[in-house]
Amino acid sequence: MRGKKLREGVGLTVLNLFFIALCFVTLIPILYALSVSFNGQNALLSSDFSFIPKDFTLDNYLRVFTGEDIMTWFGNSVILAAAKIAGVDRVFRVGGAQAVAALAYGTETIPRVDKIVGPGNAFVAEAKRQVFGQVAIDMIAGPSEILIVADKSADPVWLAADMLSQAEHDKLATAILITDSAALAEKTAAELEAQLEVLPRKDIAGASVEANGKIIVTDDLSEAVNIANEIAPEHLELCVERPFDWLGRVRNAGSVFLGHYCPEPLGDYLSGTNHTLPTMGTARFSSPLGVDDFIKRSYFSYYTAEGLESVADDVALFADTEGLHAHAVSATIRRRGRSE
Repeated sequence: MRGKKLREGVGLTVLNLFFIALCFVTLIPILYALSVSFNGQNALLSSDFSFIPKDFTLDNYLRVFTGEDIMTWFGNSVILAAAKIAGVDRVFRVGGAQAVAALAYGTETIPRVDKIVGPGNAFVAEAKRQVFGQVAIDMIAGPSEILIVADKSADPVWLAADMLSQAEHDKLATAILITDSAALAEKTAAELEAQLEVLPRKDIAGASVEANGKIIVTDDLSEAVNIANEIAPEHLELCVERPFDWLGRVRNAGSVFLGHYCPEPLGDYLSGTNHTLPTMGTARFSSPLGVDDFIKRSYFSYYTAEGLESVADDVALFADTEGLHAHAVSATIRRRGRSE
């Protein structure tokens, strides 16, 4: 792999969510915990409620917090409005590693849950790692990431804006552009500097770009896609003339955005895809949060006496081969008939 690096850096991201929610889903009731803590993330994400079921009742919500102004407590009415629309019926004003512990083991006021999902800062991520097994978790979240593969048909102004859309999340966020056009790379780098100057969150985004931003020039798009697969980014944009020609080459990415008119924020707010995604290269072996994460499966088997008789010797053969005599007996003993 060969590439010219104009900017280098890697880092861990800090994402935070606020523990919230109760939902019942197919086959298993799971108390869903969505966390937004106020000690790391620099933006409150109301869109995190976009995948929670509806049927919210305000009366149930108000029974949780009484005697004080809820808006003052939470500081963001948009978050509460999103929670209401999504169907949340219990809200806990907690965050951080201590909230993970409370949800995993239960307290006098917070019930023990079965699964904790959603990203958080480094302390939240470590807490989730430690309680895994006591409860289920979705993933260990890392950096907020965007990787853009672009050809000469891309607009450097748009590319810079897309990179900054993730860089403004946190100083440790990662934004990468890989292109086969040196001219596009230079123009995008210049545009990044220009747009940073007028960005309200320029201190955060600027630190992210400086430490973790990369622009890589490759010989061709094939090499660019190969690099993207090795990085396995959270968000992958294919800002190329014929994006669907390259989609089949993408093996590792959390969420893929195709073409010049599909920026990553569409996935955050409107396109319907979940934006709790694998990071830190874990898209090589894991998937985005989805409905399947809230479903528990069981297997069911039934054999008649005749059915068992037809396969009992095969079962016994496998068992004896493995040195598990009692397994073999369990499969064949029924031939004697029922005991008196």
